[in-house]
Amino acid sequence: DRPMSIMEYDKLIKFLVLRREGSLKEEYGANIPVHLLMPPVGPNQDPVSKAKQEEIQTKVIEILNKRTQQQPRRSEQPDAAVAINPQLQLAIDSLVKAGPNLLSNIGGVG
Repeated sequence: DRPMSIMEYDKLIKFLVLRREGSLKEEYGANIPVHLLMPPVGPNQDPVSKAKQEEIQTKVIEILNKRTQQQPRRSEQPDAAVAINPQLQLAIDSLVKAGPNLLSNIGGVG
């Protein structure tokens, strides 16, 4: 009958997210619909996961920047933007959206 602490709420949310992921895997197997991948309550805000996601995003941006610097420009204008492959852009967008949940299975609930 006492109020829950922030840490207890965080653990409960992590537990429920893991249970949700398990239920999705049982119900859909490897074919989970894209619209169900992210929990409806928002992205995972775990500081460790968030830091890992930011690290991954930084590395992807660095790789993309290196590739665009190494490729010859297709335009004669020096300030013209180099177009990114649409498939690559979709993959990056998917990683950014799913990033918080990519590492959620690594750690336990508490």
